[in-house]
Amino acid sequence: MDKITGQAEITIQAPIEMVYEYLADFSRHPEWVKNVYKLMPLTPGPQGIGTKFRTIEFTPPTSLGRALAATWQYTLGVFKGVAPMSICEITALTTPTYIAWAGYLTQGKTGVFNRAEWELQLEPHGNATRVIQRFCYLPYTAGSRKMLAALGDGSGIAASCAVSLSKLKQILEQRPAAILQSA
Repeated sequence: MDKITGQAEITIQAPIEMVYEYLADFSRHPEWVKNVYKLMPLTPGPQGIGTKFRTIEFTPPTSLGRALAATWQYTLGVFKGVAPMSICEITALTTPTYIAWAGYLTQGKTGVFNRAEWELQLEPHGNATRVIQRFCYLPYTAGSRKMLAALGDGSGIAASCAVSLSKLKQILEQRPAAILQSA
């Protein structure tokens, strides 16, 4: 099985504790991750390591041609039993420097179509925070491999991550205190 890896990074003019607090609240991910529409908790209680969510996602931000090709591959997978929503699970929370989670799409009753492991590394830079987002996709089927290839593999997915990180920067630099108070 091929691994598809990459990363994107950005510096946000906000203190690391504030950035971490915002990112560790997974219910806020649809605000900044451009292809995540909604996360629905599957695990009762407060969010922490082991918390699972059902996730409604769209095609990551990319060119129209890539989006159509990737969506076509995913749609073919749905006809072969791929679930219409992914599952994600928080795998690490190290205040204030590290957040990780894994997400996957099931196929049939016991199979996996695609799995992705994500991490956010936060580094303080004075009053700013450097955010490094890394990913590792594990395509389990030929269809998921074609879907990821349509997105441009590592470089295409990294470019999509950069779009989301830019949105994160915009949110946290515009109204940082008000954002955290509304949570």
